[in-house]
Amino acid sequence: MEGVQEIIGRSGVCAVLKITPSDEAMPSLEQLCAGLAPDGAVSVMSALDNLYGVRGGRGVALRAGRASFKYLLHSFGERLELTSLSFRLQPTRLRLKSGLNKLSDLLSKEWGSQINLSEDARYWYWRVFDCPECSETNSDHVMCHFTTGLLQEYLSWAGGGKFYNVAETECRAKGAGACVFRVDPVPLD
Repeated sequence: MEGVQEIIGRSGVCAVLKITPSDEAMPSLEQLCAGLAPDGAVSVMSALDNLYGVRGGRGVALRAGRASFKYLLHSFGERLELTSLSFRLQPTRLRLKSGLNKLSDLLSKEWGSQINLSEDARYWYWRVFDCPECSETNSDHVMCHFTTGLLQEYLSWAGGGKFYNVAETECRAKGAGACVFRVDPVPLD
């Protein structure tokens, strides 16, 4: 929610969480999110779509995912060894892949779902089973834009500021068994 707040502001978060602030001081982000259920990501993403329209909601979710990476890094970077010198000195491709594995382990625990990384000759595939962003939702388009943004920002951070293409190719909201994010390990020039 810190990433969402960075993009749309505290009043935007209040609107998304359907809270109308009174004349009193604005509540803290923790107070705003206190009533949000652990699986509230679906309702937040749906509220973004309702508030900003489908295209706007997707854009806000993508940007919020990108903004959220720095909060994840601040909270978990040392524990995941993402900030260690040995991690930073790895060759870029190895650093990107090992960090994706570390993120999948962390987010599997945090989100309560299974996440794994696989690859073929061209791409890496990050699969999220029981995705918190689109669980129990039906849609004709992919919905996990927050996760796409989070992965894009991690790859940019770990890849020295270059942009790596991340695309959600399958989504549970569309009936797939898992949300699949295709990661191109070659940066765009």
